[in-house]
Amino acid sequence: MRQSDRLGLVMQQAQLANGLKIYYIPRPGFSKTFAMLATNFGSVDASFTLDGVRYDMPAGVAHFLEHKMFEDADGNALQKFGATGASPNAFTSHTMTAYHFSCTDRLADNLEILLKFVFTPYFTPENVRKEQGIIAQEIGMMEDTPDWAAYVGLFAGLYHEHPVRESIAGSVDSIARITPDVLLACHRAFYTPSNMCLVVCGTADFDALVQQAEALTPRTPAPTVVRHYGARRPEAARAVTERRMAVSQPTCLVGFKDAALAPGESRLRRQLWATWPRASCAARPRRSLPRSTPTGSSAAALRAAMPSCPRPRPCPSAARAATRPPCATGWRPPAGTMPPAACPRTCSRASKRRATA
Repeated sequence: MRQSDRLGLVMQQAQLANGLKIYYIPRPGFSKTFAMLATNFGSVDASFTLDGVRYDMPAGVAHFLEHKMFEDADGNALQKFGATGASPNAFTSHTMTAYHFSCTDRLADNLEILLKFVFTPYFTPENVRKEQGIIAQEIGMMEDTPDWAAYVGLFAGLYHEHPVRESIAGSVDSIARITPDVLLACHRAFYTPSNMCLVVCGTADFDALVQQAEALTPRTPAPTVVRHYGARRPEAARAVTERRMAVSQPTCLVGFKDAALAPGESRLRRQLWATWPRASCAARPRRSLPRSTPTGSSAAALRAAMPSCPRPRPCPSAARAATRPPCATGWRPPAGTMPPAACPRTCSRASKRRATA
């Protein structure tokens, strides 16, 4: 059991013999209970070796599999949830796929539906072809959205080989190559209890949750899986990527490639540095996180390399530059300056993405 006095929350946790991790956050007084079953499998995991055999799957396979998992031999999981009054949904990101529901009662029934359909694949040539048409329409809508086009273009400009440069849903051409065998291979590789976790928040009996999960999840050993992301290259693939669309207002995104995490370095801490609130003016004091970066980490190496960057260019607003918070390395640009657009010593390159009318 873990407890946070600051948040006023308690979390119970357990790990089954098959590797499934279970987390329960009791929230007495909640009218609804929420449950999520997630797997460590996202759009970037399209290339992998499963039990010694290399697979290079089409882009969008994780998202396609998420859609198909709701269908089973005796109906559709969405209809079963509807019969119990639950509200289900699912999503796919670059690094994970998650299935979740909320309900006011009948938690055990809804959890049974969730565990059964996620661990029981049912794919036929007919239902795969049907889904290809549905997802093709979804891809068309996404490609017509300027913000999404800019987001995808940003990663395409930053990375040479890494599959993050592909849209999460893939393309119409890539999903046309998805077959039942492709989906089964991905399910066998990544939809294993040891690669997944179950989280429940609300009012429930933790011991009953564990017993139900033990009864309804596979006990077969996890296969050996090695993921492939391509060679890491420090420089951006291209500095500027541009796409013209019929929009009323241009969209621009700027990104840079950070250094790889050092052994033992916290990814969460790195993310917190990147998303910490920015001060807007000199009158608004900047808050900072405590610094505890170990010597020899990638952050320390970056900090040592920063002074050798090219000379910064003048900033039109010295006040803004003076209040700019430090980057993930703790380095801050001098007052009245902005950091350079490219720093070969730190493996950072600027990349822009614009959508213009």
